Amino acid sequence: MTATALYDRLHQDGFQPWMDKKDLLPGQEWEHEIKRAGRNAHAFLVCVSHHSATRAGFINREIRFALDVVEEQPEGTIFIIPVRLEDTAVPERVQRWHWCNYFEEEGYDLLVRALRKRAEQVGAVIEPPPLPRQETPIQPIPTEQEAPPSQTSIVHTILFVVGMFVAGAIGMKIGLFIGGGWIIGMVFGFGGVVGLFIGGYIGMLIGGEDGMGIGVVIGAYFGWLIGVVIGEKLLR
Repeated sequence: MTATALYDRLHQDGFQPWMDKKDLLPGQEWEHEIKRAGRNAHAFLVCVSHHSATRAGFINREIRFALDVVEEQPEGTIFIIPVRLEDTAVPERVQRWHWCNYFEEEGYDLLVRALRKRAEQVGAVIEPPPLPRQETPIQPIPTEQEAPPSQTSIVHTILFVVGMFVAGAIGMKIGLFIGGGWIIGMVFGFGGVVGLFIGGYIGMLIGGEDGMGIGVVIGAYFGWLIGVVIGEKLLR
């Protein structure tokens, strides 16, 4: 248990602690800033540990300052709170105030109760700790290369390719049936394919994928008619 860990925990719970290691800036007059912070404070925590015994001179100086400030407080108010970070003796000069055993299971909760009581006495407001910010992950926008083709577009593509072969085959059959020979049959078939392609493209522009199927049928019909007209002219 360290005083720094206690500082961080109080800060996370909405309190505004002051500590020289955390809040004293380089270049500031440390003794002046410590006294200023002590006079503006609503409570003074005297943290005691085995390590603090090695800093007895500095700790005693802080305790003397706290004792001077407590004289300015109304009688019966909570101001000096000895906090035992470890199982060690409390300095004699602050033994008259009931201390908090921070190292025990309920030690921190008792300390918070005392600080909240002190806040009520001075009318201070303890700000609740801010909620952790949850950032919504940015979903990648699929590009044309990343976007998978829809089932409808796949079906239309297959029908379109099959339709080209069917249109060409039927056109050739018509040309052969009327006695035009292979050349005329190919002209008929080519006309069906061209009409199928043009009709499907126009239908897709007008009605999207749904209009493509209708355009293919209409285009195939007019494509055969174009093939017949061209074929008849070649037969003459």
